[in-house]
Amino acid sequence: SSSSSSSSSSSPPPTTTTTAMSITTTHSPVRISSWSALLVAYQKGDDVIYSGMKYRCVTSHRSYAGAEPGLLTWALWRKLE
Repeated sequence: SSSSSSSSSSSPPPTTTTTAMSITTTHSPVRISSWSALLVAYQKGDDVIYSGMKYRCVTSHRSYAGAEPGLLTWALWRKLE
């Protein structure tokens, strides 16, 4: 006595779709510090604050008293708006 009951379902096997997403963000850390006359090695592109104004170094140099950002040091610093 053999019982052959066939209970096959006709539903398709489950499918899983995976979407991979890669997000890359690059940003440079902003380095803004107060200007110092203590022989700081400023690099072109460095930003400083002096007398409440922001300035960007346009020529790499070492700071010294008298070379603070302003009109007289236009070759070293550019005022940022």
